[in-house]
Amino acid sequence: MFTKQEIKHTVFFDVETATEYSNFKELKKKSSKLAKLWSKRCEWLRDSYEDNKDKTDEELYEYKGALHPEFNKVLCVSFGRVEIDEKGKINNTIKTYKGDDEKEVLEKTLKVFEKFISSGFKFAGHNIKGFDIPVLLKRSIINGLALPKCLHLHHLKPWDFPFLDTGEVWSFGSWKNGIVSLDLLSTTLGIPTPKEDMDGSMVSDAYWKEGKLDEIAEYCERDVIATANVVLRLGNFSLIKNKNKVKITA
Repeated sequence: MFTKQEIKHTVFFDVETATEYSNFKELKKKSSKLAKLWSKRCEWLRDSYEDNKDKTDEELYEYKGALHPEFNKVLCVSFGRVEIDEKGKINNTIKTYKGDDEKEVLEKTLKVFEKFISSGFKFAGHNIKGFDIPVLLKRSIINGLALPKCLHLHHLKPWDFPFLDTGEVWSFGSWKNGIVSLDLLSTTLGIPTPKEDMDGSMVSDAYWKEGKLDEIAEYCERDVIATANVVLRLGNFSLIKNKNKVKITA
């Protein structure tokens, strides 16, 4: 389904987020208006999802706040590239931007998008249309950053869209029920799962309560490797196995 050239001109990426503040009490201190709007959002969360019905606004903030761009912050963004030589050997590199300064992380991220999209590359990730892309663009605007023209997505024709969502690819047109988690897809395809000792629901606590930014970045990179392996598997190529080739750059 994917050729060597297509893979060579693809940048794989993943984003990890936490709540913008350590807890709901801190959100209230910063902005009583935002806190009230979060409580309003919680009404919808409780009405829409059975497992949220008994949770307080405070609990839902810690449990779900990191999923909402208006209430989260970007901790790290990992980018990966893959090349396949004439013998079928896989060469891969990863670069990660991470830090407590969200604006700085986003500034570097936007430069990567601008550089590679202008050179004809596409960016691939899992469920990026539902989460990663809107989070990055919304948080950039919230932080006062101007989006490069290549990310003015509302102006782009479908065939010019610079993103490939492996969730959509795997759905094969079954939009409502066809999107699966990266964990399930990886396991189904015999690919090492990125969810070894962390998953997305654990990131906020790992950041605010344990200060594990480095571990979160490593988890983000595992997601990038898994996504690249999905594309390699769909292209009937060998998989990335050598983790020593991963290079972390702050």
